Amino acid sequence: MPLIAWARRQPVAVRAAIAGVVIVVVAATAFAFAAGNRPARQGTASLPRPSASLEPSASPSPSESPSPSPSPSDSPTPAPAPPAAPPPAPAPVPANCTPPSGGFPGTRLAANYPTALAWSPDGRLFWAERSGQVKVYEGGAVHTFAGVSVSTSGERGLLGLAISGSYVFAFFSNTDGANQTIIRWTDCGGSAKNPTVIASGLPAGSDCCHKGGRLAVSPDGHLFATIGDNHFASGAQNWGDLRGKVIRFNLDGSGRTVWTAGLRNPFGIAFAPDGTMGLTNNGPSGDAGTPCGSCGDEFYLVGRSPGILYQWATCWGYSHPFPNNHACTGQQPQFSTEGGPYNKSNPYFYAPTGVTWSTGAYNGHFLFCANSNGHMYEYLSQGSVSDTGLGNCSLDVKQGPGGVLYSSDSGAIYRH
Repeated sequence: MPLIAWARRQPVAVRAAIAGVVIVVVAATAFAFAAGNRPARQGTASLPRPSASLEPSASPSPSESPSPSPSPSDSPTPAPAPPAAPPPAPAPVPANCTPPSGGFPGTRLAANYPTALAWSPDGRLFWAERSGQVKVYEGGAVHTFAGVSVSTSGERGLLGLAISGSYVFAFFSNTDGANQTIIRWTDCGGSAKNPTVIASGLPAGSDCCHKGGRLAVSPDGHLFATIGDNHFASGAQNWGDLRGKVIRFNLDGSGRTVWTAGLRNPFGIAFAPDGTMGLTNNGPSGDAGTPCGSCGDEFYLVGRSPGILYQWATCWGYSHPFPNNHACTGQQPQFSTEGGPYNKSNPYFYAPTGVTWSTGAYNGHFLFCANSNGHMYEYLSQGSVSDTGLGNCSLDVKQGPGGVLYSSDSGAIYRH
């Protein structure tokens, strides 16, 4: 070419300068092209594993999950997507909606299968009854706040409850038995206003069990929900399937994100003040090829980052492969109740349920209930929990005003 011929006739120093300019231009062009075609980062299991401490860790942007799929693919990697929008602020208390007084009557309050407890910012106790009623104790008496029509077949029902500002959220199994829903009301002086479905079509499956259904609001103002594997074990490892997952939402239901995967039936969720998630998971009972009748009930210190993959259904407990597997996929729990023989008695069978964070007598630790014996347990460190000696804790536990603990069983709520 004429330009190249001209360059060759120049002195050596000129030719060297020309060559340097060409190299810089070519390198800059290649970098710009690569940046413009770089794939979005995926929130996968390759993210750093959270440690047993509550130290902060980097939080990569999670990917928004697709809708539930009746025929999930085999790929365990979530599809890349833009980060979720910032969460809306908690709803302020509406005008002319002054709440009645709260409190608690003594040490025991009768209730009809109170599956979940939640405290409002002004100190009133709300609870979900499995049959579909949300109740509140205010003004010295029990009142019905709201109600939904539910299926109570198997492990279905009104299963979860959470509060953020004047918003009250509930998770329930639809009467069709196949789907589950999250609904939100605005609390106006103890009356439920503006019922809004923020998530529908969440999977419940066709058989009895593993529905999940727990709710919690994180310190940064997101709503989290647990969904069991519906006895479709292989779905738990598939990031494109909502079964066996923890899901994050904005408070209006937007920005749905699969946060944590590889779970069998997560039935308790809570947050530390720094945003660290604590999670309970009911372990195998002979399903999916497990060698034991009931073993490996688990507690997870999930941390604050998305993309954590646990081991169900490739392994159980502390990374024990099933008979038909040779390797584990995902991380093991921080605590497993495994032991032998695999009987349905403490310490090998807890059936862990509700979780709370304590700033009171157990300051700086997660506490959880055990459905099997009604005891309350404290998570201490990797591989270690302690029986607190507190009972009446088979369904849920929540810390109330002043750091006081409240728990529930099938017939009442208790102050400890």
